[in-house]
Amino acid sequence: MTSYLFILLLLSSVPFQDPDNRSVELLTTGPTHGSDLSGKTEGRWFGLFETPTGFEIRSTNVSFRDVEVDGEHSHSVVSTDRREEALFLVREIPQLKEGPVKTSYHGRQFVQPGQEFYFTLFGKRPYALVASGQKDGEGIRDYQVTIFHDQKKHLLFSLKAIHLEVIYPTILWIGDIDRDSKPDMYVELHSLRHALFLSSFAKEGEFLREVAIFQRMGC
Repeated sequence: MTSYLFILLLLSSVPFQDPDNRSVELLTTGPTHGSDLSGKTEGRWFGLFETPTGFEIRSTNVSFRDVEVDGEHSHSVVSTDRREEALFLVREIPQLKEGPVKTSYHGRQFVQPGQEFYFTLFGKRPYALVASGQKDGEGIRDYQVTIFHDQKKHLLFSLKAIHLEVIYPTILWIGDIDRDSKPDMYVELHSLRHALFLSSFAKEGEFLREVAIFQRMGC
């Protein structure tokens, strides 16, 4: 069984970029530790919701509720005022607007080292996510995902170590939430750490840039 210490070491090994604007906030619904919500406030957020006709960005009211078990504080619950479940919640993105958004992929995709995962958006030339890393027992060391498009490439993210039974990065959604006709991406770096990558924040030589992370310590 993987020890709690091993998991903490893996959590600390996940690096993230430092965009010029770190004001973008990311949140997920459901149970979480109250400490995970430090610096975040209730109120109006934008959420990416799946509807019968596709994904849409909708404004929603977010609330935090403490839940007690056997008379003791157990965890907090993040919820919205909408019936649909939000894939994620975000705010402080000026160009974000309510309405349908183009979606290229929705699911759970782990890109194995040596594997290529292709997607397209607006009928343009395909993008490819290519993974690399060294197999190490039940895990992979020096795991990297690089994005390729139109004869160009850039490193999307890297992790020093992942454990294939516990912690591994999963692509959850690819689409265009900032409506610049370029792909944005929502990634579960592991079950307790989610990241949002936006094309509108990308620097020269990049396709996407990580703009926000939400990390749980577990419940």
